[in-house]
Amino acid sequence: MEIEERQSEIKNQNQKSKEVIMETLFKDIRYGVRSLLKRPGFTVIALVTPALTPPGPLLGSVVSCDRLEPKLNQYPNLRSEI
Repeated sequence: MEIEERQSEIKNQNQKSKEVIMETLFKDIRYGVRSLLKRPGFTVIALVTPALTPPGPLLGSVVSCDRLEPKLNQYPNLRSEI
């Protein structure tokens, strides 16, 4: 009986902590939106910057793949031994 009571107590604590986390998350989101609305110039820059960055990492990964491929094919027997 004690074990079941302890398990239900732990479940209640977990549920309460989840509720607190969600409440904090919603408060943080509301605060962030209010802050962005107060500074429209910063908001535009904050939204445009990530939109311009995806080509950079994409090109970097393509270049690194092109550089790695010859090294992998240099020792074809090594792959089969591993």
